[in-house]
Amino acid sequence: ISRNNIAEGALVRIRGAVFDLAAAKKERGFNEFLFWRARGAQKKLVTFAIKATEPPSGLPKWRIALSKRINAVLPERMAGYMLALTVGARDEKLTETHRSTGTLHLLAVSGFHVAIAAGLAMLFFRRGILRIVGVSVAVWFYVLFAGAPAGGLRAALMLQIFLLGLAVGRPSNGFNSVSAAGVLLLIWNPWYLFDVGWQLSMSAALFISAAASLAKNTWRSAAAVSMLVWLVTAPIVAYYFDKLPLAGLFVNVLAVPLFSVIFPAVLICSAPLLLGFCWFSFAAVVCEYFLESWDIFAEIISGLLPWQIGFTFSLMITGILVFLAAAAAACGFFEIKNGKLASDM
Repeated sequence: ISRNNIAEGALVRIRGAVFDLAAAKKERGFNEFLFWRARGAQKKLVTFAIKATEPPSGLPKWRIALSKRINAVLPERMAGYMLALTVGARDEKLTETHRSTGTLHLLAVSGFHVAIAAGLAMLFFRRGILRIVGVSVAVWFYVLFAGAPAGGLRAALMLQIFLLGLAVGRPSNGFNSVSAAGVLLLIWNPWYLFDVGWQLSMSAALFISAAASLAKNTWRSAAAVSMLVWLVTAPIVAYYFDKLPLAGLFVNVLAVPLFSVIFPAVLICSAPLLLGFCWFSFAAVVCEYFLESWDIFAEIISGLLPWQIGFTFSLMITGILVFLAAAAAACGFFEIKNGKLASDM
């Protein structure tokens, strides 16, 4: 429910005045004009009176119903994560917790969440063309239901390109799929280029897909990639938000693999309660306990590393060099063989 008690998706009659979107007052920081243009808005509307003429229908109606159900039957932390996972909404308290630990990206519907949705869909569609079609439909429905955020659209397009390649017998690599998805999104909406969410999503996804050609399948390489992703995205976060917590460099090493288990567990433990099976509440209590334990652990790490990093030229150059090194490897300029650097040039 929004302000004025007007539900999302309702048809309304508005009396108001239209103004131009304000440009940024300083070089860095929040830019209202670019932020809203990336979301399809061209003007700012100041309302004098607003009245709903028809109730919500379609996906907005179901989003509202699910949000109410989640808040009514689930414990506090589970409800916050379920809202973020399913409808793309953010609980204020949970958002602040993740912001202080540098893990706010876990609450944004992006490649991480789309991968979980695709993995769950694969459990129901086992083989052949039926699996490709079934996973595609499930992923696109999920992204649209979650509000079609730029990061989610990019991940869904990337996955779709990969699945289409499998269908025609020509699977593509991840770096090419992410690049193609980014180009298609910019063709559809060029203003995405200036959206901080799109920039963070694309830079992280491109680096992770590129670094896959360098990293070995060990926990050490996974931890290294996680830290390097932080370095790649850190200049963008610091540029727009002035500072970012240093704790995020270390917390994310544990948070990303841990939440790849936590999120499916939250979904599995929440489903029976949402369907009315109250006898399954013990699982929700256990899940809530682990979520609370994680919050306490992350806050301890943040307390041990209370420093914040601002935007600097050296930070930007470091992020660019790390990204270019991974991109060069993905494009075949060099590769790692038996622990040694081998160049194709």
